[in-house]
Amino acid sequence: MKLLHVVLLMCAGLCASVASAQSYLVTVDTRDYAGTDGYVNFQFNPADLTAPAASATVLQWLGSTTLLDAPLIEGNVTGSLPGTVTMNNGTAFNDYFHAAEFGNVFSFVVEFSGNVAPSVLGTSFALALYAADGVTPLQLEGDIYSGAIARFELTSEGVDFWNSPYVQVTPVPLPAAAWLLLSGIVTLTGVTRARRRAA
Repeated sequence: MKLLHVVLLMCAGLCASVASAQSYLVTVDTRDYAGTDGYVNFQFNPADLTAPAASATVLQWLGSTTLLDAPLIEGNVTGSLPGTVTMNNGTAFNDYFHAAEFGNVFSFVVEFSGNVAPSVLGTSFALALYAADGVTPLQLEGDIYSGAIARFELTSEGVDFWNSPYVQVTPVPLPAAAWLLLSGIVTLTGVTRARRRAA
């Protein structure tokens, strides 16, 4: 019985950590610009500095887009692609700007953690692609005002996202390890109940 309690506590901790982190696979079709230079830009900015603390982590960068030189970073941003980039919303403007030679496609995972369900004043994560001048947004049916081709809003209901037709956004499911642990809990609970009935 004590073992069951310990395992249940472990499961609760794992589920809490998984619930506080939401991940999305983002795949971008850049074949119209293959072979040209430009910039990949991420921003993670609060609507207001009173927005609850949150972070966005970009990882698992893959694809035929070649990253060039060192990134330009402003605000609470650490790391560099193709490794892991972590952005926090502790300052008003948090920006990651990386020169690249575009290929046919690239993808990455973005994971939001911390308070991902704030009140009215939330935080947004945006992806934009720019031409070699660093100013002109690539024509990928993005937001005409900001040039963003994908945007994630941390709202009171969780994370909402918008993406252009050139971008595919797929929620990443609960990790397999968590499902295995949950199935183990269900099995242990069933065994415990069966033993009580037999006794």
